[in-house]
Amino acid sequence: MKKLFLFIILMIIAGASFWLLKSQVPGDSENLTDRELACIDSGGSVSTGLCCESAGDFPGNCAIGACGCAPEYSHEVKICGCGKDKCFDGKKCSYFVPPTSYHIENPPYYREDGFCWGGSAIMLMMYKGFSKDEIQEFRTILKSGPGGPPDMFKGFSKFGVLDKVRLAYLEGYSKEYADFYNHQILTNPKKQVIILDNKDKALEKLKELISSDVLVSIVGHYGNHYMIVTGYDKDYIYINDPGIDNVFFQRIDYKAEYKEKTKMSINQFLKQWTVSGFEGGGIGFPGDGGMIWLEK
Repeated sequence: MKKLFLFIILMIIAGASFWLLKSQVPGDSENLTDRELACIDSGGSVSTGLCCESAGDFPGNCAIGACGCAPEYSHEVKICGCGKDKCFDGKKCSYFVPPTSYHIENPPYYREDGFCWGGSAIMLMMYKGFSKDEIQEFRTILKSGPGGPPDMFKGFSKFGVLDKVRLAYLEGYSKEYADFYNHQILTNPKKQVIILDNKDKALEKLKELISSDVLVSIVGHYGNHYMIVTGYDKDYIYINDPGIDNVFFQRIDYKAEYKEKTKMSINQFLKQWTVSGFEGGGIGFPGDGGMIWLEK
């Protein structure tokens, strides 16, 4: 009798545990997808969030991008939350730790004062392997416009790489400038623009790109100067500076410390990685933490 009583008690406990576990899993556990189960089995929790329209349920979020589109280009999907310092790689929750230090080998260099945005675009094209003659033609196209960062996209278009262009910037961006890029410059803004939560996420994305051997043009010096990032370590961001920008130097005497290939402390870099002091007139970059690169 006692054995029967104990058996009944154990069955009740087991049943209660099952229903408690099931109540923590959204939906019917028998109908969970492989990715949903993989998320839960690896310690993650299922929820919903806004991701790019091209993303399905449970996109990988170890690389920023699938859920980085502007709200108007996003839809609600199921996502896997893995907790602090972890991410869902599409199969399981895992740690994403970029290398502590990384430098792109033999990055190209081009200098032309007063042409920082053009010089940066030229370095991106040099890194893509275009010849000297093609680079000179690319420069001529950039110089044929009224002047300013939007002109670089004319060159990208003429050379057939406009669809490879990617932009990233932080939330709180200028809708006016973002709309200009989205509607008048980019071919597919849903795919080409990544919106980042904050500068920590932007720095994470920058390191992800650099450690993948992707050269990145950043919008620094309070929105008034374009430079190429070639590497990083725990203390510094390493830069190929295309030349003195006249607008920026009207405010700050940078000539005294100007170097072609230089480095900037991460704290100073983050401080200047903003568009809050843009003085160039015309169309500026949409937001802080600005990056432009050409996808591989």
